[in-house]
Amino acid sequence: MRISILFSLLLLPFIGITLRSQTTQTIPQWQQLMQKPSSTFYEIQKAFNEYEPTHTHEKGDGCKAFRRWENFWESRLLPDGSFPTGKELWNAVVTKREQKRLAEIQKKKIKQKGSKLQTPLANFTLIGPSTVIPTNGGAGRLNSMTFDPQNTNILWVGSPGGGLWKSTNGGASWAVSGSDQLSTLGISAIAIDPTNSSIMYIGTGDRDATDTYGVGLLMSTDGGTTWNSTSLNWSLTNLRTLNVIRINPSNTQVIIASSNIGIHKSTDGGATWTQPLSGVNVKDIELAPNNPNTMYATSYNYSGNTAIYRSTDGGTTWSSVFSNASVNRIAIAVTPHSPNTCFALCSSASGSGYYALYRSTDAGTTWVSRSTTPNVLSNASAGTGTTGQGWYDLALAVNPNDSNDVFVGGVNIWRSTNAGTNWTIKAYWQTGTSVPYAHADQHELIYKPGTTELYACNDGGIFRTSNAGTSWTDLSNGLQIMQFYKISQSITNTGMLIGGAQDNGSNLVNGGWTQVYGGDGMDNAIDQANPSYVYASSQNGNLVRSTNGGTSFSGISPASNGAWVTPMMLDPNNPANIFAAYTSVYRSNNRGTNWTTIGSGFLSGNATFLKIASSNSNYIAVGNSSTLYRTTNGGTNWTNIKGTLPSSISNVAFHPTNPDIIWATISGWTSGSKVYKTTNGGTSWTNESGTLPNVPTNTIIVENSAASGVYLGNDIGVYYKNNTLSDWVLYDDGLPNVSVRDLEI
Repeated sequence: MRISILFSLLLLPFIGITLRSQTTQTIPQWQQLMQKPSSTFYEIQKAFNEYEPTHTHEKGDGCKAFRRWENFWESRLLPDGSFPTGKELWNAVVTKREQKRLAEIQKKKIKQKGSKLQTPLANFTLIGPSTVIPTNGGAGRLNSMTFDPQNTNILWVGSPGGGLWKSTNGGASWAVSGSDQLSTLGISAIAIDPTNSSIMYIGTGDRDATDTYGVGLLMSTDGGTTWNSTSLNWSLTNLRTLNVIRINPSNTQVIIASSNIGIHKSTDGGATWTQPLSGVNVKDIELAPNNPNTMYATSYNYSGNTAIYRSTDGGTTWSSVFSNASVNRIAIAVTPHSPNTCFALCSSASGSGYYALYRSTDAGTTWVSRSTTPNVLSNASAGTGTTGQGWYDLALAVNPNDSNDVFVGGVNIWRSTNAGTNWTIKAYWQTGTSVPYAHADQHELIYKPGTTELYACNDGGIFRTSNAGTSWTDLSNGLQIMQFYKISQSITNTGMLIGGAQDNGSNLVNGGWTQVYGGDGMDNAIDQANPSYVYASSQNGNLVRSTNGGTSFSGISPASNGAWVTPMMLDPNNPANIFAAYTSVYRSNNRGTNWTTIGSGFLSGNATFLKIASSNSNYIAVGNSSTLYRTTNGGTNWTNIKGTLPSSISNVAFHPTNPDIIWATISGWTSGSKVYKTTNGGTSWTNESGTLPNVPTNTIIVENSAASGVYLGNDIGVYYKNNTLSDWVLYDDGLPNVSVRDLEI
């Protein structure tokens, strides 16, 4: 038996300010609400659903990033519908650590007695990808990076779902550093004490898309090997992210950190904190190169007014020096070449495209617009279009040796050599054009200290240019951070596997990894009799089929506008039959060439899971968080079998030999309500949660064995149970604390 696992491994002008001359635009309500920690999920979702039909879509307009955020959080809300805090996840991981400790003690006792273990060792090993996938492929999304101030060949990068990674050779190779067993693998900020590289800080959560958990600021005193919580932790209410960390080089006990609730300051190396600025989402902070007591911060005010704040007393007090209601988000940059010069890259409130680049030459007192065109935040190489993703990806850097040399990052990367007046595209998100390639969606641009080498962190990993953007080198090899939604394995060729990945398409391994289809990769399948037939999909149910093992694909979608991850499955007994579930259930008897509807009118919204019993293909289960239906005659009739199940169903699994035995996993944060089982086809359900940790449960599979082993994936790993065990046990040897989205046997 081979088990494969998927894991994820998102204003009024002031005197002296020259404003762009245009009608004031309003930030869409859904974007305002997303930046406000007290907003509820349903408020944000409702606002987006009202906005989307009235919006003219352009590629790279940020709507896809919202749907990804929605998919993550909709099944991870607290019982009252609010967002979880980092406290819930932190407590669950503490419980898991204790379970693991006790399990190790038990294993030693059993070994000493010469008895066999009741449960197998998981022994998870990496399948990949561990190298960058060719042709528009990427390693995965990175939010931030920094250099060791005492050795700039040492780089650190933070992923929103893959943890903290370190390179000791300038990015030639990477190793995970101390984050595998953290309660969250979402890292958005990294800072290193300039006088002592053993002292490090990381900010948790996803700064840009808010689609991973945040537990506050963590500190390491051993160079990133181990991490501990600080007093700046989110044990309160509401969803929090820690966005930026800056250490005062003149006094390294002074630390300034920003979050989506304001600015925080410590004067004792992180032991205690004050909050000198509150009520705003602070996305960026920079310290003046000649005087670190002068600081600049950019805020996304919840009311819709976006501002730049300045402190001249080391972060104790802050005052607004720029405010504009037509601006969405601001990135800020400084340069030692001209210490009093500061640049501000502004995305537009209307559409998140390019609003303007502003410059101040008097340490932030006055600001002047340098340009408003072309749209350097759009996806187009010519800078056309009116939209962008400025609320999600926005980056800015100024040459340390030339204050006129400016780089900006949105979907692509652009350069100006005259302080932002004119622009030239320097990196494009597609290969095969006259513009050098770098993966899309830039989250950080940073110069290597003492050089003019520029590094870019984006949705594909990390890139470097040593010639001002004439060419780019992908340094992502070795980063194991790809966030998979779904995986499928070939039965006839167990070395062949396909996975659908966030930001990085559908990727197939069969000897080596190849990106075989683009978009956000979603559900997939490999024909169990003939692996020449491969199926993939992208967001919202765009299904495609390959007849040549994944070399090329053609569309076979039976419908449109399915769930973000639309479920599809091959008949386990006849792979020519393929099923897909949208608001209706569809079946094809000829591998997707033609479809018929076998169920409609009973699902409340789009289906999010679909399963076919391997023992009898007429038994099919389909549903979403609030509905669960079963058919025993191939779709002629459907029966509601939700019964007493909570309205937070995440997945189901049939027993391999008895289709009346079904397991159902439960998402959300209700303690003791994680997994249920029926032995009578859904007439009644029993709670099988045992002592499973109180985290969202995502997926489940049952093996065809005498012990009927059951494997369960949740937001911190894998658990196992069989008919000889009275409770679930950890099954995660070799596995980080990852969110497990899919399991395959």
